[in-house]
Amino acid sequence: MGRLIWGEKSDFLAFPAQRSLGSILKLTESDPGKWVLLWRRLPWEPKTLYYAFRRHELERAVAEDPSKAARPAVDALDLHERGRSPSVDASHRPDERMLDDERGSVARLVAVDRKDRAVAIGEPAAEPSAGFRPRPAAPPPAATGPDLGGFRSGRRSASDPQPEASAPEEAPGAGFGIAPPEGVGDSAPETGGMLDAVLSAEGPAEVQVGASALLDVRLEAAEGARPLAHAVSAAVSTEEPIRVILSLGDSSVEAVGPRILSLAPPSRGRPTLSSFEIRAVAEGPARVAILFRQGATELGSVSFELEVTTGAPSTARVQSSDVAEPTPPPDEPTMTLLILEHQVGDEVRYRYLVDSDELALQYAEFQSASFLSRGSQGATPLDFVRSIYRRIVDRALVNRDDLAVFSRELRAIGTDLCRQLFADDFARLLWKNRDRIGSIHITSWEPFIPWELLRLKDPDSGETDERFLCEYGLVRSLNGRKLPLQLELRDWSLLAAEYPEGSYDPVGGEIDGIRHILPEFGIVASEMEPRYDRILDTLAAPDFDVLHIAAHGHAQHDQIEQTELVIGDRRTASGQVIPVTLDPVTVREEA
Repeated sequence: MGRLIWGEKSDFLAFPAQRSLGSILKLTESDPGKWVLLWRRLPWEPKTLYYAFRRHELERAVAEDPSKAARPAVDALDLHERGRSPSVDASHRPDERMLDDERGSVARLVAVDRKDRAVAIGEPAAEPSAGFRPRPAAPPPAATGPDLGGFRSGRRSASDPQPEASAPEEAPGAGFGIAPPEGVGDSAPETGGMLDAVLSAEGPAEVQVGASALLDVRLEAAEGARPLAHAVSAAVSTEEPIRVILSLGDSSVEAVGPRILSLAPPSRGRPTLSSFEIRAVAEGPARVAILFRQGATELGSVSFELEVTTGAPSTARVQSSDVAEPTPPPDEPTMTLLILEHQVGDEVRYRYLVDSDELALQYAEFQSASFLSRGSQGATPLDFVRSIYRRIVDRALVNRDDLAVFSRELRAIGTDLCRQLFADDFARLLWKNRDRIGSIHITSWEPFIPWELLRLKDPDSGETDERFLCEYGLVRSLNGRKLPLQLELRDWSLLAAEYPEGSYDPVGGEIDGIRHILPEFGIVASEMEPRYDRILDTLAAPDFDVLHIAAHGHAQHDQIEQTELVIGDRRTASGQVIPVTLDPVTVREEA
């Protein structure tokens, strides 16, 4: 047996194994003491293979054969499944492991969280790496009693007394709960007009399973602002409460108390402070979004991620970020639909918070049926989405008759979506008021459900709407993603995949057409070289407003989250021709 030394996430730099070995060495020049963690996914399997290297090992490989610098690391280092660094559950890292004279990446362990993301690298104690920092021992449990440190830092713990709120003039909202207006300071709020403000929030970096924590919220005038870690600028009315909404994207944490706060607008020199309380229930990452609204105006939102741990948590707060630009008011009456996934045991439901002045709704709560009631035991929202996509794409459209049949089936799918996703009370409300809906803004954590295809159906009469939901001016956004204020269409870039080994048909015809069309609008498009490294580097620092990609693709509609673009092909050292692919996970991590 050999003793293991564990590092942390800050001790390594991760790259997809399809990157060229030379580009990886260049990108790690400034951190030579850190681990280099290469990863690749198996085709059509939700599994990631990791390979942990010291940088000098990669340098030695290039020194022995300089041609390896231009080759993908997966080929240059001959990365097969047998040579991978074994993965272990991050919550059960072993202190020792059996060693059979392994060397290199196979001798190291990679700790992964429940989403299969690497969080630490362990190596035998006999060969410590330069610059590698062992994981410090967990600090002793905090003594019981008052948290004076929190008082000194201006932070409160979940166990500290909460500020008392004035009695509300109307009952709190049902379900999620709407806290009455509250503020800090004894001065009267400013009256009349608008105030340039900064709205911010932050939370702890880590929370221990079973513990509670506070997510602080701060509303203040822009002049002299001292915002928390995540902030957004906004022009706010000084006469109307600001609604602050908590949205949790994972089941590793749950809200304790209200998810919606109704806060007094700030005044100059008098910020408004409040907080949400959450409880950690399961180990893993937890995505948090906090949205700010005033009346029908979306003021903006901030998001961050915290980690739920089984050991003693770090006392650090999330790091500061720049203040985001304000969001302009909507051009027309908009119904806002916030979609939250709620899981209790094996049961999964969607909860809807609906806000609309036209429908006289202030974050009214509705709920879908359980996904377990839709099919087999263990059904999930993703299973539901896969079944929809199969119904749409598993067909051949040969002639006009096929198109006519498909059109009817698509309308039937839209009606079925209404039945599956909306309970009767919600469907009935939307049906009766459909002519009063100017536009719809859907905000959710999941990107897959085709809300655009939904067609409203009256649960009482059975009558079906002629329009799809997308025809109501539907706009979608993901929690925590900043919406662009306008779309720029000035700078265009083209990417045409190339297949030198002839494994796919050329795509030149499509690109040739675009090359002729754009100049008619005074647009001269730049062309991106179809190399894997070049594409990732350009996506990470884009110099275009519009990117048009002409390429073949891979897709399995029972695994739509693993769709890939085939941007080229190459021949391996053994003579096998394989595709060069680009998948959403790589783009998210690298760009």
